[in-house]
Amino acid sequence: MTSLEASNDFAEEFPAHPSDYFFYLIFHLLQRRNAILDEPLRRIGLDMFKWRSMLFIRAREDCSMKELARISGIDRTTLTRSVDRLVEDGLVERTSSERDRRQVILRLTARGAVVFDQGLDVHGHYNRRFLKGVPEADQAVICRHFRTVLGNMLDDPELTEDITSLNHTAPASGRRLGPV
Repeated sequence: MTSLEASNDFAEEFPAHPSDYFFYLIFHLLQRRNAILDEPLRRIGLDMFKWRSMLFIRAREDCSMKELARISGIDRTTLTRSVDRLVEDGLVERTSSERDRRQVILRLTARGAVVFDQGLDVHGHYNRRFLKGVPEADQAVICRHFRTVLGNMLDDPELTEDITSLNHTAPASGRRLGPV
């Protein structure tokens, strides 16, 4: 049996073995979610690259480019272009670290915080719509499994924790990051 063939235990429910079908479904979930979110995000001046960068910047508050590249998984060239556009759009500001003047620190501007909150609202609306019919307890179980899979992929417990924690709150505002 190839990895694309379902074992007898799953053959009636899934067209492929769950270990393969799992990632196939994740691919389609993300592709289609991103396509659906594209238009509402564009109406507020964002796209998924900008949104993801802003999410990590907000989570870290004083986020260095190095840290942003580390936790976002976006290559530095693409990330630099994305941050450049965020700065040009007045959504993010670059400053130097007080401890190390060579280190670039990124922060959302006041306008960036407003747009970010609008993006949270967009994500929240669609996330609730997409997860309709999936009990919250099951969503939590799925999230726990995704954290395990990510940890297996990264084989770096510190990076896994940094990615999955999102700092839970943005300390200055005390606000949970909410729907992402």
